[in-house]
Order: sequence, then C-alpha cells, then structure tokens
Amino acid sequence: MTGQFALGLGAYPEPARAGLSAEQLAELVTRREAYETDPWAVGALARRCELPAVIWDPCAGTGVIGDVLGRVGRSVLSTDIEDWTRLVPHARPLDGIGDFLDDCEPFARSPAAGVVMNPPFSHAVDFVRAALEVCDFVACFQRWAWFESEVRRPFFDGTPPTRLLVCGNRATCWRFDQPADARRGGTSTSHGWFIWDYRRACPPAGFEPPAGRIYRSDAAGLIR
Repeated sequence: MTGQFALGLGAYPEPARAGLSAEQLAELVTRREAYETDPWAVGALARRCELPAVIWDPCAGTGVIGDVLGRVGRSVLSTDIEDWTRLVPHARPLDGIGDFLDDCEPFARSPAAGVVMNPPFSHAVDFVRAALEVCDFVACFQRWAWFESEVRRPFFDGTPPTRLLVCGNRATCWRFDQPADARRGGTSTSHGWFIWDYRRACPPAGFEPPAGRIYRSDAAGLIR
C-alpha cells in the first residue's frame, strides 16, 4: 500500500485494551457504534457499482468490507480507531490504527482511489465530508433513516450523493460483540448505500439522486 496511502500514526486516542470484561466490551461497542456490514450488501455494491481500483475503509471494524472487496480484485486499506483483533475473535487484521477524522494523512487524490465505509451513524456526515476531502468516490453504508432527516437536509442538499442503492433484502448488521452462535433472526431496519461519485463531475446543489435496489442474489458467488 505504500505509495498509495500515507497514514499519520501519531497521537491517536488510546485504544481499548485486550482482556475487557463482557460488560466493558459491550460498553465500548455501544460507544463506538460498532455494527458489522452484512457481507452480501458489500458484494452487491461491487457488482452494481464501478468501484475504484484502490479502496480505503477508515472504520473497518472486523474487516468485512475489505474481505469482500478483496475478492473482486480491489486493493483495500483497512483502518479503524480500535484494534478489534484484540477484542473480538473473528476480527481480521487491520493495516493501521487511527482516527480518520483527526489524524490520518490522506492518500493522493486520484480517480483510481476511493472510500467505502460503514461509519458510526452519529458521525456519518463528518466521515463523508472528510472522505470527500481526499477522494472523488465515496460509498457510505447506513440505515435508511440517515436520509430521513430535517437536520441533515442541508448536508444532502449541499453535498448531494449521485446514487442511492437501497437493500431490497434486509441487511443484518450484528454488533461486533455478538457471538456467532447467537446471530440468529433478522431485522426490520432498512439499510442502503449512499454513493458520491464525483470522478467525472459534481452535481449541482439540490440534485436529487436516482435510487436503485440491491439484493442478496446480486452477491452470488462472492459470499462464503
């Protein structure tokens, strides 16, 4: 990844230590709003969207996005504010630890580079704004309620996405600390991808993005 990305590994907030009790881990997961992206939603994005060759996931968590996009030939840098490999057994190794909003040095702006992420709901606007400072392609996975907001209307009007992809099947986003044998059932919450593809041009303020749907079947062959 050297030459594509530069990470400022300076004075980051002290990460959580291994050996937390179940209660302490649950508190950390709640505070970090740590929910995994459903793998099929990542695979469907890759099938339905022309992704850049190089991807940065700055809130990688347990590494789902990087794992799936790596299977479709993308070079992925996975970073997070926490090293979840020390805290949950199924987390994949990260390429770096750091706070994307404060201390990570951006990679060089290039049409070959982009950000694909599932940031904490309460900070998602800040993550998208920061990502658009360093690249011209951003795909952000969020609950659909993120779009249903008077408070966020100035953001979406002033920085309009170019495309929306709503999950036609429900995407189940488990908490990081939920053990595999307890991951049963589904969800009534709708999710989707919000895409800013400014590689060719930026849309005017107030642009209404077209919406499409993605389904689990779109990721056939990509998800184990």
